[in-house]
Amino acid sequence: LVGHSNIHFDLIKSDKKISIPTSESSREFSNSSYQTSNSVQIFKNIFNKKFKIIQATSDWTRKTNLQIITKNKNIDENINIAIVGNRLDIELDIEFFKYLEKAIKIIPNLKFKIIGEQPKLDLISKKLLKNIEFISFISDLENYFIENIDFYLNPKRFGGGHSSMMAIKANIPVITLAYGDVYSAIQKKYFINSFDEIADFIKNYIEDKDFKIKIDNMNKEILIDSSKVFEDMIRTIVKI
Repeated sequence: LVGHSNIHFDLIKSDKKISIPTSESSREFSNSSYQTSNSVQIFKNIFNKKFKIIQATSDWTRKTNLQIITKNKNIDENINIAIVGNRLDIELDIEFFKYLEKAIKIIPNLKFKIIGEQPKLDLISKKLLKNIEFISFISDLENYFIENIDFYLNPKRFGGGHSSMMAIKANIPVITLAYGDVYSAIQKKYFINSFDEIADFIKNYIEDKDFKIKIDNMNKEILIDSSKVFEDMIRTIVKI
């Protein structure tokens, strides 16, 4: 089973059923014996029995063979930041937008590209709106990232794991709290402590060569590790 609970899957009588959840919130809505996970956390099925965990990757996006051009931005240029999600109308709150407003006071040329569901406009100040573009949904997100985006910003939420991996594949740094699917997707390698640090992260990445190399190398490690874990996961499933 891939995704949420399904009556047809639930009716199958077998001790070899495997569920592959597509969000943290749907993990325990299954009667399968096995479940894929990228963490060591203990999960239980609907019968309160512990799943047998198959170590998995957060990367379920398509394999990327695109020509990625390394961008060397200047802090005085427009800096494009992607915020991506299908539920941004409920995930983005007034507090988050206040943090964005703080960030543009430090770096006035930040341009936020909100991709997906549009948030409530009455949460956004008129001043901040000048720095926001609403993109709606994009079918080829990886190419859009490569051609248009410099940073990926994750609000505090569970979702975003897939789009953040697309960003990593496009050689784009991820800005996230130590929380949720995106933090798991980047293997908890780096994070910011607060959204107050958005501008600091961007400035460090652009102006500090050593910091940029450190983040870029961690992102390369994420891709290599993710590919290996995926192959091992498939071999384990086939053996079951």
